[in-house]
Amino acid sequence: MTQCILTGDCIKTVEALDLTTESTVEIVGKVEKVKDGQTAPGGVEIIVDYWKIIGLAPGGKEAFESIIQPVCPINSHVQWLTRLGHGQLEAS
Repeated sequence: MTQCILTGDCIKTVEALDLTTESTVEIVGKVEKVKDGQTAPGGVEIIVDYWKIIGLAPGGKEAFESIIQPVCPINSHVQWLTRLGHGQLEAS
């Protein structure tokens, strides 16, 4: 899993508001070491310059999270997705 940081104009879009877990996105940016005192998987993160949604996943009751939640305890949910190779986007 690679942590992606969205800032500035990258988060000022309707797509950023509509983004759901399990959506497929294209990311363009720079891979950088995390700053001192911060952590990220592998010690690196992607500083995003541009992104777009390739495929929007369903939300609500049809969302992937809603389907796996009954079989995956809440506290292990993130670790489970990480093992499946899922990425994580963060906005700041």
